[in-house]
Amino acid sequence: MRGLLIIVGFIFSFSYSDVFDVIQTSESAMNVQQKKLNVIAENIANISSTKTKDGADYFQKSVIIKTDRKTNRPYVSSIEARPTTVMKIYDPTNPDADENGYVYEADNSLSNELVDLAMTRRLYDANAAVFNSAKSVAQTLMNLGK
Repeated sequence: MRGLLIIVGFIFSFSYSDVFDVIQTSESAMNVQQKKLNVIAENIANISSTKTKDGADYFQKSVIIKTDRKTNRPYVSSIEARPTTVMKIYDPTNPDADENGYVYEADNSLSNELVDLAMTRRLYDANAAVFNSAKSVAQTLMNLGK
């Protein structure tokens, strides 16, 4: 009986540690996807903006995601302006128009942003499902020790 308890204790500690790593990794991934969803929402809200509040040219943003080499968890490295092509549009009534009546806008695509939004949302949902499954496994493992 004592040998069985040692084996069960070893399996419990090893498995619980692994499950806890899965929970932390999926939590990190959900945080990354949430930040990416926020940036996509900002991009959609500013799809036709030409200037920022301080007068600088406005460009859509991209989330740069990296993975921590020690923990193998994703994190947002930075949020950067996305390089895009610029369209020259004749609109002399626009307050951002130059002396010839042209406005220079980034070539932003609402359809691309919506596809990115759908994909990011699915990734978030998948990570939430992994998180909930790992939490359930952890609770089951804790109940084995009772």
